[in-house]
Amino acid sequence: MISFIKIRSVGKRIAISIGLLFCIAFLDLFISPEVTIAPLYVIPLILFADEERISSTYCILFAILIPFIWSFIDYHKHDYTKELFHIVNALTKGFLTVILVIGIRQYKFLKATKIELAASKESLEQTNSELNKFIGMAAHDIRNPIGSILMCTEMMLEDENTAEESKEWLSMIRITAQNSLDIVSDTLNISKIQSGTIDLVIQKLDYKQLINDVVVSNQFMANQKGQKIIVKAEDTQLEVNCDKGRITQVLNNLITNAIKYSEKNTEIEIQIAKNNGETIKTSIIDHGLGIDAKYHDKLFDPFVTTDNKPTNNESKTGLGLAIVKKIVELHHGNIGFTSEVGKGSTFFFELPVYSD
Repeated sequence: MISFIKIRSVGKRIAISIGLLFCIAFLDLFISPEVTIAPLYVIPLILFADEERISSTYCILFAILIPFIWSFIDYHKHDYTKELFHIVNALTKGFLTVILVIGIRQYKFLKATKIELAASKESLEQTNSELNKFIGMAAHDIRNPIGSILMCTEMMLEDENTAEESKEWLSMIRITAQNSLDIVSDTLNISKIQSGTIDLVIQKLDYKQLINDVVVSNQFMANQKGQKIIVKAEDTQLEVNCDKGRITQVLNNLITNAIKYSEKNTEIEIQIAKNNGETIKTSIIDHGLGIDAKYHDKLFDPFVTTDNKPTNNESKTGLGLAIVKKIVELHHGNIGFTSEVGKGSTFFFELPVYSD
């Protein structure tokens, strides 16, 4: 029904336009040759040019009608002979008129489209922002109880009075809880980054002490696979300007990745050194599976996962490295990696040295 009404409306528009066109032509026929009303021929097209209803057929129709009407008027008013020059002249006038109207039509269409796209973009951004906030709140509420479960299981596993059979079950609970916590934490962090609500508290920090604290917190996970974490740092004092919590998050992610993708009884090396006196470079080196070259260009993109599987069935979300990259960039640093399949990977990042 709607389509029929629209077609009928277009037919009316064309009929009215043609009627106006012939009225102007009839008037032009009886006006003195010295007087021209050529601009009036554009009126029917401009009045009824509507980007939603005007069609190419409409323009072509007038492209045919206007030249022949002009030719007829020119011939009778000026008593021209039927020379090709005058026909071409009339045709040119007609087509220029139609080109003008098509230009007006396209301008109106593009303007309307631009306004519509701007409104759609604003609506989508608002919806996305609200969704990220909801995900952030939900993830935060879920993370706390999972963290409590994980802490209790680790305490029971370290207790000498816990039976060996119970430790096997507790280990399964700990792995499941850790996997769930990783997923929730990554979801919470990526939602904060995408919504622009991530805040940094920059302060002066002893970087070597920060590294040692992170290594201690990851030692239990490494011990489960018989792995050794070695820290190699310069003897000089290393101080950085950073958000302690966020850089701890970066280090935790890179170190746990090295643990996950390295075989049992291997070494993970952490090197810390000043780079040109302006930045401190941290490298996490493993001798694990390595990363296929086809993933190198997109490894830091959200939700990108490789074919590699963690060697002890640990979780992976495809969000960790995207979060790490964003945090490092917020600190005005940079991050990268080198990797070779079967030989291992080296992830490195640089942070500005502390300055007064």
